[in-house]
This record gives sequence, structure tokens and C-alpha cells, in this order.
Amino acid sequence: VDHKADMALDKTDKLEQKFNDFEQNLPLMPSDADDLSNVVKRRVVEILGGKDSNAYHDKSICQTAFIDAYRNLKRNFQVKKYKYIKRSQMSMAIRIAKEYKPPLFLEQRIRNCNSKELF
Repeated sequence: VDHKADMALDKTDKLEQKFNDFEQNLPLMPSDADDLSNVVKRRVVEILGGKDSNAYHDKSICQTAFIDAYRNLKRNFQVKKYKYIKRSQMSMAIRIAKEYKPPLFLEQRIRNCNSKELF
């Protein structure tokens, strides 16, 4: 009887491990994807100089910054959509989003735009 109980317990442990592995390899859950997107948005707005900045209100610069930030995430995880990042990689994805830096050409465009006065 002990042998059968040990076998059943072992099978249960293996099944639990398989389930945990499966769960961690799933893409982000919708709420996780929303959380990651919010981190990206906050970082890009910060880079643009805030919501009151000229660069934020310049559609071309703003759009370029958001596209580049999401491309950076997708490139780092080699996925077609940021939502396809694995759940097990969520904390790394958040760190990458928080540490995002725009390319030099975009940084210069933001700086130039923000240095202009609006009339």
C-alpha cells in the first residue's frame, strides 16, 4: 500500500510541476499585459517631458517614441507582440520598460521640440 501511495504522490508532484511549467510559459494574462503597457506609457511620457511638454503634443515625436518603446520590448523577447512575452518573464519586461532609453536621433528631436516656445 505504501508503494502505491508513494507512486500516486510522485505522479501528483510531476503533474503539479508540469502544470506550473505550462502556466509560466503562457503569454501574459490580459491584466499583466495592461500593467506592462502602463509602465511603458509612464516611461515614454517621462522621456517626452511630461504631458504638458511640446514633444508630448507633437504627434510625430510622441508616436515615434511609443512605437520605439514597444519595439524595444518585442526585440528583447523576440516576440511579434509584447502581449506574447511569457508570464515568467514579466518582471524582466517591467525592468526593461522602466529602463527604456530612446535612440539618439529621437532624444535630440525631443530635446529640440521641448526647447521651442509655443506661441
